[in-house]
Amino acid sequence: MIKKSINKIVASHPNPTTYVFLDTCAILDVLRLPVKYEHIFNMLSEYKALIDKVRNGDVTLVTSCITYVELQSNKKNAQEAEVNWENIITKNLHFYEGFARVAGLVSGNEMTVIYDTVDLLTYLDSMYNNLTQNILYIPEKLQYDKFAMDRVANRIPPAMGKTEYKDCFIWNTCMDLARSVKPNDRIFFFTTNKKDFIVNPRGTYGNQFQRDASNVKIFVDITAMMREI
Repeated sequence: MIKKSINKIVASHPNPTTYVFLDTCAILDVLRLPVKYEHIFNMLSEYKALIDKVRNGDVTLVTSCITYVELQSNKKNAQEAEVNWENIITKNLHFYEGFARVAGLVSGNEMTVIYDTVDLLTYLDSMYNNLTQNILYIPEKLQYDKFAMDRVANRIPPAMGKTEYKDCFIWNTCMDLARSVKPNDRIFFFTTNKKDFIVNPRGTYGNQFQRDASNVKIFVDITAMMREI
């Protein structure tokens, strides 16, 4: 884990910078892609493109140190879901292979090669590691804790629908970064937690986040975010 204060992060990026602040679920979803998303191949391409932009210096990934704790707690559950998915896929492939051979649709080792040599889970683990190893983790502050407790007590987004302390803590860390960056910098907050961060039909969620940090753009869709990077 690369822990770095906001002041040091901003000071080390003198040129206009695009910061992508990652929520916990946005990171874990790399492991959960086969389970959660129908368009897995598009999502894989987008995450890969994001990592490439980080390596090229076009994007700086940041998040809260509390996110790192959450990742350690939830990674095992995400990987177990992966394994269950793989078992189902393998079983279905064996069934389809048997059917295809009887029907004369395949011959030799044609199908066997597909599911015996392509290890999707290893690839996803590698992508997850590439992502997390390139994130700068912002240390916790007492002000983030106080902010989160106040939001939860008063049911203010992102704690409007539920009393989610960690979401509020992470969001206030992003707000702190937003107050510190240079005028030409861009900050994208990427989360797949649509329930707490997406704008509701009346726009009240969006208005609150706009008041919190007008220079932060929230994305719940990585494809939409990547169009702007």
